[in-house]
Amino acid sequence: MRYTPDGRVDRTLRVPTRQPSCVCFAGPELDILCVTTARVDLDAATLHAEPHAGDVFLYRAGAQGLAEPEYQT
Repeated sequence: MRYTPDGRVDRTLRVPTRQPSCVCFAGPELDILCVTTARVDLDAATLHAEPHAGDVFLYRAGAQGLAEPEYQT
């Protein structure tokens, strides 16, 4: 889900698995939304029903992310 600054739901993106785990933006323009998903603790029936559990999904969501600041270790 994407929320507006005042807390309203602005947009919802459905992922074809029940355990989305993390999102980030990628690509030269930071306009590709990457959604990782998990397979942890899913039983055999669920894995059969959700063969893409554990995959990474890429979407052109019509939004652009912000670059992460660089740091040195």
